[in-house]
Amino acid sequence: MACVLLLSGCATFHAHPLTAGTSAATLQQRSLQSSDLRDYLARHDINVTRWPLQQWSVASLVLVARYYDPNLAIARDHWFKAIAAERTAATYPNPSVSLTPLYTTNAPVNISPWTVDIGAALRLITAGKHGDRIAVARAHVEAARYTFMQAEWTTDAQVKNAWLDLVTARRRQLLLEARVEDTRALFDADTAAVNAGQSPPFDAFATKRLWNKAMNAVVTGRAATARAQQALANAIGIPDGRLAKIRISATDRISRPRSLPPESQLQTFVLTQRADVRADVLRYAASQFRLKLAIAQQYPSITVGPGYRWDQGAHRWSLGFSLILPVFNQNQGPIAEARAQRTLRADQLRALQLELISQLKNAVTTYRTAQRMLELALQRLRDDQKQVRDDHTALTHGQIARTTWLRARIALVQGELDVIDAHAQLLHARLRIATLIEHPLGSDAAPNSKRLHAMS
Repeated sequence: MACVLLLSGCATFHAHPLTAGTSAATLQQRSLQSSDLRDYLARHDINVTRWPLQQWSVASLVLVARYYDPNLAIARDHWFKAIAAERTAATYPNPSVSLTPLYTTNAPVNISPWTVDIGAALRLITAGKHGDRIAVARAHVEAARYTFMQAEWTTDAQVKNAWLDLVTARRRQLLLEARVEDTRALFDADTAAVNAGQSPPFDAFATKRLWNKAMNAVVTGRAATARAQQALANAIGIPDGRLAKIRISATDRISRPRSLPPESQLQTFVLTQRADVRADVLRYAASQFRLKLAIAQQYPSITVGPGYRWDQGAHRWSLGFSLILPVFNQNQGPIAEARAQRTLRADQLRALQLELISQLKNAVTTYRTAQRMLELALQRLRDDQKQVRDDHTALTHGQIARTTWLRARIALVQGELDVIDAHAQLLHARLRIATLIEHPLGSDAAPNSKRLHAMS
């Protein structure tokens, strides 16, 4: 028995207490100045020679999100848990040993009153059930790995969209503040004209309303910037206040592809290569192996039990066999459950693919609409720019009043705002397609590229 005790495991329990307060404090301590974060960024080819970084690009912010995002950590934990479950499935059942001393109170003289039984039991797994359990666990490991990859894409998309919203809001803010200056100058000019009797009072009143609307737009724009900053902070997993103290790069350019790959090609890739589709295929494979295991459970495993008895000086050896008799059931219930689970997994895969087809069609339609809207906004902007140039020339020659030129400048600002909004919508639509196919869209980044084949 001492030898048996020595064979026991050496793992020990170490408590890791956790309370809501300590967890909240840990979240509040997150920052972009952490040395661990610096090492993580360095391992991913970010230049951290000057730390903290003077300016954060969208690529570095994506890595920060991968470092801090709790949803990504949860997906990783599920993956590691599945790996541990595979290890559990690969283990064989331990044999058991028993020691039973017996004492006879009325034993004859000169005969030992002791009888000692030593027994062992070893379960032999039959019908390939051990391999089926491993196959089920291995399929779940691969499914969890693809789920983790899916979580990475989700995290990346959230950061990129939030970054785009913040950059767009800041650019809009600059234009809105410039428009306030122009409307103020226009109001002053109209007021002077009214005072000089050159214009009716209504002109100054209308201009003042225009000025007030411009100031209201600035306030609304600042609120939009604050919301975008909060969204980006949430996306990368740090408190909003720490994000406000850093410089966000607005020079990153998401290259605009000349054209999308054919929709049929995108659809084929989405329906076969997305991480969640692959994960569902693997879950279906796991249900297949689980059904096979349930059918194999009809055949009972055999327990072999060698034994030894020291019986008052006599040595007796035995070899026993035991198994569970399938008398009252032949595992029909678990087999039916496993068969229904396999059908469920197949239906879930088809439902996911059908939803992805709809999402892809909507995303492509949105992208093409955004392209057209941007083209129209750019055409209007070119017209507004030409009008401002013509009015400025006319103003320098004394052919028009300064107020006419100011009104053209105000219209130009609106045109620039429309272009910024249309461009942001196009980039959001493009990011949506890239997220659906789970691959960057570039001028030559079609889904059948070598990189995608390597991923596959």
